[in-house]
Parts: sequence; structure tokens; C-alpha cells
Amino acid sequence: MNAPHTSADTPVMRQFLDIKAGYPDAILMFRMGDFYEMFFDDAVTVGPVLDIAVTSRDKGLELGDRVPMAGVPYHAIGGYLRTLVERGFKVAICEQMETPEQARLRKGPKIVRREVVRVVTPGVLVDEEHLRSEEPNYLAAIVAESAGETGYGVAALDVSCGEFVVLRCGDAGGLRAALSRLTPREILADVSVHPWLREALGPACPRLEVRDPRLIPPEVAARVQHLRAESGGEPLLAAEVRAAALCLAYAEETQPGHTLLIHRLRRHELEDRLILDETSLRNLEVFRTLRDGQRKGSLLWAVDRTRTAMGARMLRDWLGAPLRAIGAIGERHAAIAVLLAEPGLRGELQDRLREVRDIVRLAARARLGTATPRELGALRQSLAALPGLHALLTELGKRGGWRPCSSSGATCWPMSTPSWRASWWMSRRGTPATAG
Repeated sequence: MNAPHTSADTPVMRQFLDIKAGYPDAILMFRMGDFYEMFFDDAVTVGPVLDIAVTSRDKGLELGDRVPMAGVPYHAIGGYLRTLVERGFKVAICEQMETPEQARLRKGPKIVRREVVRVVTPGVLVDEEHLRSEEPNYLAAIVAESAGETGYGVAALDVSCGEFVVLRCGDAGGLRAALSRLTPREILADVSVHPWLREALGPACPRLEVRDPRLIPPEVAARVQHLRAESGGEPLLAAEVRAAALCLAYAEETQPGHTLLIHRLRRHELEDRLILDETSLRNLEVFRTLRDGQRKGSLLWAVDRTRTAMGARMLRDWLGAPLRAIGAIGERHAAIAVLLAEPGLRGELQDRLREVRDIVRLAARARLGTATPRELGALRQSLAALPGLHALLTELGKRGGWRPCSSSGATCWPMSTPSWRASWWMSRRGTPATAG
């Protein structure tokens, strides 16, 4: 960023320019007292977007030597930040790390020390006010396979809840289908993928940034492989490792000084799922309506009676990639049969679930140090509700003949007996029945 000598020749402006040099592609919100100020091109860019006045420093100078500036109150940053992110901007939040009194007491320059504490982009949102509770907020990374191969490695990371998945797409059509299902808010792509991807996605393309996976430090790739090993399952393909490393490195860049809450890395196994391509998802109105692109009126809206945000996101994932394996489908049917056969326990379970907030996202914010006292109270209340939920599920298990799977926490149903089938069909006819 070029600046005339007269306008930048102050300690504060030199500090701003030094910090801005580390984030050239981001809007730098620079904390000064009770305001976040933006200078030079950043101010000119955000002025009309945020509908705020663009003024200037050094009003006594000639017009060409003045520094454009625009500011927003620190206590109202949430709304302005949401507007910028929704418009696809990357925003670096620069805070004062000491008071003016502390700066005067220490040795060296007396200017207040400032640092970027986080970078906010559409794909790495963590604050509740910026997220859609019923939808994931994926940052996706796409890496082409080696020369001579036609596939792509894809990774998707939801920083807000720690969900981290990888998959391989065999061709461009499979890649577009995967992106339609994941609906990432931001995409990182290597240079061979970026040009045609923007054209292929058209107006629906989210924020898209070119990243070179060859520049990712080897230790990040090693961490990805370790995370996969800890999660169990087959080792990742080379393109999957590069995509996951690209995703993880970018996400960690946005949270300096903090550790992301990621415990496992799953591979989306597509062989046992029905793959719905972009056209099918759109024409069947699975997630959005054809008329106005809204959730209301879609298949997901019609069937979603979940009581928690976590359940809503899981249901969305299930509808986007329906099961094909008969055994797994039967397990779900059996679970529904038991719940239909026990209206009393079902109603109590629904009531208890109303007390549960979005635990995974609250825990992620607590880990990053951004949770408010109200959110910490909600996390405490939600965790306190879990023993009662566990007791209810245990009682349902006794009546329905299922047990919790120790490896994944999923529900295991007795598929060797025909009772679940009879129970399900009787419940479909309106006749109470108990499986097991």
C-alpha cells in the first residue's frame, strides 16, 4: 500500500502500515481507543459497503496528501463485521495489547502495542451471530491429483464445531456434486483448479482464494496424518493429505495464538451413499426452493423437527447423501420404531433436548477464548442436561434392545432378529409396538 511521506510519517501510521503489510489481502480494523479505524484503500473500500463516512487525517494538507480514514465504534463491530463477511471480505482484527499508561511506563517507543488477534473470513466464522445454526460453515480446500490423474482431493473444515472431513472426487462432475452437498462458505484451490472452478460455479461461487499446497510446511501435513491415524480408518491419499493440510494451515493462520478444537479427521466414504449431483439437489429442492432459493419450502424444511442445532446439521448431512446400505437403513428404521412405540419417553426426550444448546460450537468458542459469559452459562446448562438424556436413552435401550456403540457413540440395533421390522411396520399402521 503506497502512502505519501507526509501522511505516513507518524508513529501510528507507520505501525498501521507495518501490520497491514502482513495482511495485504484483508481489511485491517485497527483499534484506536473506542473505535476500529480503517485507513487508505481499506477506508475507501468499506465506506460505501458499510454506509459510513470516509474522512481524512491531516485536514490541513493538500487533498492528495491526506490519509483516507473510516471508523466504527468498538461496541458495534458485530454488525459491521457481519456485513463485510457476507460480502466476501477477509477482515483482520487488530487490538490494543496495552493501555496508553502502560506504554508510557515501558522502555522504547511509547506508542501503544497492537497485534492482530484474529482474521475473520466467510469460511472461519466462530461467533454465534455470524453463523446459521442449522447449517455447517465449511472452509473447503481443493487440490488436483498428480499429473496423469483426473481426480481431486477435497477437505472441508468447520472451525465453529471442529468437524473435519476429506474425500476424493474422481472428476469435475463429482467435485461439483460434493461442493453442492457441502455448500462451503469459502474455497481454497490450487492454481490448476482455480480458473475453471470460478467459471463452473458461476454466481453461486463463494469466496475463492488461490493457495499453493507446495508451500504448506511439512509439519502441517504430518499433523494431518497423525490426526487421521488417531481417528482410525485407512490412511489418506496424497491429494487428500495436501487438501487437509491446506485447510488446516489457513484456518490456524486466522486464529493466531489459539489452538483449534479438532479431535478427528473423517473420510467421507461415498460408496455406501447415494450421490446426488448439483442438478438433482436443486431440482428436488432438497435444501433450497427453486423459486426463491430459500430454506422454507424445501424438503429439509418440511422434515426438520429436530430440537437442537447439532441435530439439524446432522439431518442436513443425511439428506444430502442418503444411505444405500440396507443394514444401516434398517438401524435408522428400528430407532424410529422404538421412539414411535414409546410416546411418553419420546416426549420427555424432546423436552430435555430443548435445554441443550449448540454444545460443539460453544466449546469451540470457549477454546478460542471468544465465548461470552452468557455463552459459558449456556454451555454449563447444556452439559448439566446430558446425564438426564443419557438415562432416558438407556431406558429406551432396555425397551428397544439397542446399545451405544463405544467407538463412535452411534446407536447399534439388533439386526439379527425380525422384531425391529415388525415394530416399524406396526408403527407405520398406527399400532403401538415395542422392538426387542
